[in-house]
Amino acid sequence: RPHTLPAARVARSCPTPPVRAVDLGVVEDSPEALLEKLESVGEVDALVTTGGASMGEKDLLKSVLLRLGFRLDFWRARVRPGSPMSFGHLPRAENDLPVFGLPGNPASAFVTFHVFVAPYLRARLGSARPRGTTVEARTDTALASPPGLTHYFRVRFCDQTAERQSGEPDVTGPAAHAPPRSRPGGPRCTLTGPQGSGLVRSLRDADGLAILPEGVSRVEEGEPVAVLLLPGR
Repeated sequence: RPHTLPAARVARSCPTPPVRAVDLGVVEDSPEALLEKLESVGEVDALVTTGGASMGEKDLLKSVLLRLGFRLDFWRARVRPGSPMSFGHLPRAENDLPVFGLPGNPASAFVTFHVFVAPYLRARLGSARPRGTTVEARTDTALASPPGLTHYFRVRFCDQTAERQSGEPDVTGPAAHAPPRSRPGGPRCTLTGPQGSGLVRSLRDADGLAILPEGVSRVEEGEPVAVLLLPGR
């Protein structure tokens, strides 16, 4: 499933005790099956779902959650890939359950996990840098993004010289800063291939996510970009 790979990576990157992912399995697209599965969720600290998050005929998750008293905090984010994600809380006797509804396409689920879910998990574990680590790299190809979105491109480094910059601000969320200034001789990055949201290979080969923040529509070949490093790579 799309979420299992990033969950395993985050678990390896977190301090002790690590995140333990509980796989609740695949649920058929019916209100009854979804309701039964949601009512059977045990003692967990957060619930992450993939699929059923958009506006199609079979996108039933939100309506079923609302039947359980779900409080929707937001639906849709200004990111690509992964716009139709949601976040809210299910009521509990103590400490309402955070629910992240990620899109079903693999790349969309992967990106929104690292941009939204992983920082939450790290913060819960007391990480000093919950948003992860970014480095500056020059892109080997021009990158373009529609206006009004923060775009995350799956990239790999052309060499292994990228160093984590622990003293620099994080650049991971939709409010990310403009690309930083370049440093001569720094690392270079290139796209892992076609960036369609349904392509799994682009995830397998990725070392990080190159960020074009909202308001930056294009970065030319050779210009610097901020790259969010993926855990475990």
